[in-house]
Amino acid sequence: MQHFRILIPVAALLLLFFPVRILQATGLFLVLLMASSWLLSAMPRRALRIETGRPLMRWFLHEKNLMRLTICNDSLFPLSLLLLKDETGGLHATTDQVKIVHLPPRSQTEFSYEVWSSQRGLFRLGPLRLAASDPFGFFPWETTWEAERLVFVYPTISHLALPVRHGQSGGPRKSHNPIFLDPTQLRSIRPYEAGDDPRFMHWPASARSGQLQMKEFLRTLVVPFYVVLNLNEADYHLRRKSTHRERCIEAAAAFANLAASEGYALGFACNGTHPPGSHHRLGLDNITKEVLLVPLG
Repeated sequence: MQHFRILIPVAALLLLFFPVRILQATGLFLVLLMASSWLLSAMPRRALRIETGRPLMRWFLHEKNLMRLTICNDSLFPLSLLLLKDETGGLHATTDQVKIVHLPPRSQTEFSYEVWSSQRGLFRLGPLRLAASDPFGFFPWETTWEAERLVFVYPTISHLALPVRHGQSGGPRKSHNPIFLDPTQLRSIRPYEAGDDPRFMHWPASARSGQLQMKEFLRTLVVPFYVVLNLNEADYHLRRKSTHRERCIEAAAAFANLAASEGYALGFACNGTHPPGSHHRLGLDNITKEVLLVPLG
C-alpha cells in the first residue's frame, strides 16, 4: 500500500490543476480505480464470517483428527486470494493449516486439516490469521479471528483382559452360586423340577404350555472398581519421573475404560490438578480442586 499512495495526490492534481481532457480523464480513471479497489478490499472484509464448529473437543494421544472451519463471504463483492492460517497451540498439524482460497460473492468454502498430539493435556487452538487484498493490490490487509477452541488430549487407551483363574473377578461376571441370582435379568424358561422355589414360577408360560414352567435368571456377582491415582511428584523417582507418571495415568485410563465398556460400577480418586479454567468446561464445578473425587456409580 505504501507504493501506491502517491497515486492519490497525482489523481487530485490532474483533476484540479490540469484542464486538459486527457489528463483529467486519466485522473478520473485513477480516482475510480482507487475507489473500486478500496471497495473490493473493505466490503468483503467486513462481511467475512467464520464458523469454527465445536468450541470443546476431546481427543486421544497420537490420534489424528480433522479440523474443519467454514469461511463465508456474505458480501456482494468477491474475495480473491484469501490467505488462512490457523494456530494450533502446540499440536502437530499437516501443511494444510495454511491455505489460499478464492471466495466469489455470497459463497463459502471449507478449510480443513489434520492435527494430532504427542503429549497429553489441554491445548488451545487459534487465533485464525487472515490476509488478503483487492485484485490490484492497492489495499492489502491482515487480521486475526479470535476463535479459541479447547482441545483435551486424553491418554492412550489400552484394552485390558482380566483372566479368571480362581474365585470371582470384579464386575458382573456369571456365577454358578445361587446366592448371586439376579432376578432382574431373565435368561430363559425351563420345566419345573422337584425342589424349585415356587416364587420363581412363570405362570403365563405354565398356562400356555399346560406344564409348570420356571424362570431362569443370570447368576452374577458384582464387585465395583475403584481407581485411585496418585500423582504426587514426591512419590516418584527423579529418573524418568514424567514417564512413570504418564504410565500410571494410562493404567488408570485403561481400568476406567474397562469398567465403562463392561458396565462395571466405577469410582475414581486422584490428587492431580486440572489446568485453570477446565473445571467448568468439563462439568466439574461441584468437585473440589484439591482432590478429584468421583463417587462410586
